[in-house]
Amino acid sequence: MTDITTDQLTTIVALEASLGLAIPPAIAQRLGLQAGMHVVFTPTANGFSVTTRPTLDPGFHQPLTPSTTDQPGPLEILRRSEESLAD
Repeated sequence: MTDITTDQLTTIVALEASLGLAIPPAIAQRLGLQAGMHVVFTPTANGFSVTTRPTLDPGFHQPLTPSTTDQPGPLEILRRSEESLAD
């Protein structure tokens, strides 16, 4: 197993009924990950793998009302988690 560096560490946070991961910036940049991309989690013998998949057509989001798209709570939790790792 390779040595783990601090730029590889993250924290799992509770997001209402789900769990969230803040992807460390160095890893996101290396893999070309951006906010809004969709990913697929696949269980493996040692944990899980994450692969990207195409995003939904932007027109899909138009019919949603502001009450269903305005959910800053989970996003704020991820932002704070990422900031605490940088400290």
